[in-house]
Amino acid sequence: DGWQPGPGGVRQKNGKPLALTFIYATSEGTPAADAAQLALSQWTKLGVKVHMQGLTDTQISSVIFGTGNWDIGWVALTTALPSQAAPFFSGPVPSAGTNYEHIVNPTYNKLTAQATVKPGSSGCPLWNQAEEALIRRVDVVPFAAQTQPTWAKNATFVIDEIGRAHV
Repeated sequence: DGWQPGPGGVRQKNGKPLALTFIYATSEGTPAADAAQLALSQWTKLGVKVHMQGLTDTQISSVIFGTGNWDIGWVALTTALPSQAAPFFSGPVPSAGTNYEHIVNPTYNKLTAQATVKPGSSGCPLWNQAEEALIRRVDVVPFAAQTQPTWAKNATFVIDEIGRAHV
């Protein structure tokens, strides 16, 4: 997109260096620091100057919903249903809303509106298509899943076609 190699190996456009702020979680048990260092090394090779900020979950919330001082974020969003994630991927941005990525994806919006009015699991195909619309446009990039241990007694788990466990 017009970014050319510049002084010190950092790309620039119109005299402005390609510099990004990258936030990631440093919560206990989160292996993000090592992965963040690996990502930093790759972005540096590409000519991007990256300011890394390892933050607690509370600090991340303050940045994404408050200051807005970030460009790249490894921000975990875990919901039980796709309808719970919709306000984070559409609608008003902070401070008026929760769309912290400032996503405007008409296909996602149309499909979630259709899926919302479907009863029970009949809306699932529409929710899946909506999520695919986010990924297709690279509005979000799912790249990792954290293991969630689950124990049961006298129960059988079945894994569905997209890897979710059901009792």
